[in-house]
Amino acid sequence: MKENIKKKDFGIRVIVGFVIFFAVFFGGDWLVGKSLYGVSNKVGGTCLRVSLGILCSIYTAKVLKIKIGFKRDDFFRGLMMQTPIWLIAVFFSVINVVKLSGKMTTSEFFVNCAVWSVYALAVGFFEEVLCRGLLLNGLCVMLEGKKNPVIVSIVLSSLIFGALHFINVIDGSASFIETAIQVVYTTVGGIVFAMAYKRSNTIWSTIVVHGFLDFAVFMGKPF
Repeated sequence: MKENIKKKDFGIRVIVGFVIFFAVFFGGDWLVGKSLYGVSNKVGGTCLRVSLGILCSIYTAKVLKIKIGFKRDDFFRGLMMQTPIWLIAVFFSVINVVKLSGKMTTSEFFVNCAVWSVYALAVGFFEEVLCRGLLLNGLCVMLEGKKNPVIVSIVLSSLIFGALHFINVIDGSASFIETAIQVVYTTVGGIVFAMAYKRSNTIWSTIVVHGFLDFAVFMGKPF
């Protein structure tokens, strides 16, 4: 009985923490989008994500008593498990370099890449800490004693990670069809990230690959 109460209390903390951090992120990102433009917009978005990522890490460690895994144990193993994703990122990077050639001066190109790379790493940092560090680990604890708790947690957390991208419809940054496609491939990507994270015991590899993929997609967009 006491064990059930403890698990219920833990589950509430996981859900409440996840919802609060995502809600603050959504509201903060909306404000940044409405008040800042150009490079300032990306700087504001980067600061927001890094700040929330750090706070989420502290919440996960201190309140949930979960170690996210900021050591570099098996970092390269994690990278290798995500090979399909970073190969896709390389492909998109090449396409965008070709696309941007002739449209920007060399200095403009490097400034564009520098801004997007920092922003993309911040995106990867926050989303990995929130969806893998807090949510995935939280679900694993909540489902202890059930059948295949890690596999179920990986699938559930990845479905939630993918579904979160529906906010792109709400804020008007993408159509419903575009967002639905994004939800599918981010869910699949989430499964790959989650598997690599659980096998490598470090979140750094998923942050790096996630950030690289976002950079490969973002770099072709003006800011």
